[in-house]
Amino acid sequence: MAEGAARGAQDNLEPQAKPLTKPRQEPDILKADVFGGGHGGPESQVNAVVKGINTEYGNAVGENIAGGFFGALGYVLGGDEGSFKGAGVDQAAVVALGGLKSSSNVRQKMAQTNGEPITAPPTGSANATTTNKLDVQTTGKLQGVGINGNIKMGGSTRLHGEFDFVINSKSTLLLGSGHSYLSGGENVQAAGRIRFRNSQIVRINNASGHYMPSMAEGLGFLGTFKKSGFNVDRAHLQLYNPEGRIELHITPNSAKRNLFLH
Repeated sequence: MAEGAARGAQDNLEPQAKPLTKPRQEPDILKADVFGGGHGGPESQVNAVVKGINTEYGNAVGENIAGGFFGALGYVLGGDEGSFKGAGVDQAAVVALGGLKSSSNVRQKMAQTNGEPITAPPTGSANATTTNKLDVQTTGKLQGVGINGNIKMGGSTRLHGEFDFVINSKSTLLLGSGHSYLSGGENVQAAGRIRFRNSQIVRINNASGHYMPSMAEGLGFLGTFKKSGFNVDRAHLQLYNPEGRIELHITPNSAKRNLFLH
């Protein structure tokens, strides 16, 4: 009996096997950021991206308010959007009075992703600043030309589907294949892919392997198209980060869309 009791006591000391449980699988979610852009994927990753964009946007609004009289007044009268318009007046006043730059560029930025500033308008300047990063393409195809909002397609090509596009320094929209072929390797105001549906622009992005527009440059595309005479009321703007993932998606009904159309 003593031996049996000893064995029982020893059994009680041995660790009991825990039932196997499946590791918690992180759900995929869809979530909108402050711009109205949608983000999808694993919950923790999406939350981190959206939080980063929203935090930087809030910081930018704070900088607008603290950076000058008109930024603060604009916020009182028009909220976040008013603060950005007012900050633009403050910045213009600084340049006009002293030719000096403001102490912080954040007063004009909407967000910051991967350490890259995303600046607010003015956009659509005749000064083309997006440069070709690779050898100029010697093969390609010009399929359409747009001037002052009027787009003419060559041959039997319909204004429907996807095309490479550039908007050159003269605000001319060139459609076809091969970005640097279309531009002749010159600097451009915008470059990427564009989708038309029944002759209406429905999507614009910054996907160009030769020009590689940054997200900062890409946020100016809507304003560039509008200033060049093209209707982008129905266009989604999708911006890729350097890793090739869509980082920002601005929908036609985004509350912050007007910030990029001036």
